[in-house]
Amino acid sequence: MNIRGCIELRCLPERISELIRLRGLDIRECWSISHLQRGIGELVSLERLRMPWSIPLDFEEDANAERKYACLKDLQSLRRLRVLEIQIKSPVKEGYGKLVKDEKSVAEF
Repeated sequence: MNIRGCIELRCLPERISELIRLRGLDIRECWSISHLQRGIGELVSLERLRMPWSIPLDFEEDANAERKYACLKDLQSLRRLRVLEIQIKSPVKEGYGKLVKDEKSVAEF
């Protein structure tokens, strides 16, 4: 799904997690989107995820807060993911290269 450049779009639909056959999601240049919903990790067929730098992902979930938005850990279930363009909000910790199948470090993306 290419919705690149939809500058008026403020958020993805809450039911996006139901699109389990979705293979690509390009939301670059959608500057009004501030976060991804937690359901992004349920898109098990997703192969390509491209996001603008303006959508930060926390490295880990905040144990002290009820989480409404996705964090980097939510992407672990995306086993078919091959292309990932994101901004990581906090420093990358060793061992999180396992987020991608060939174990490249997340920082290389």
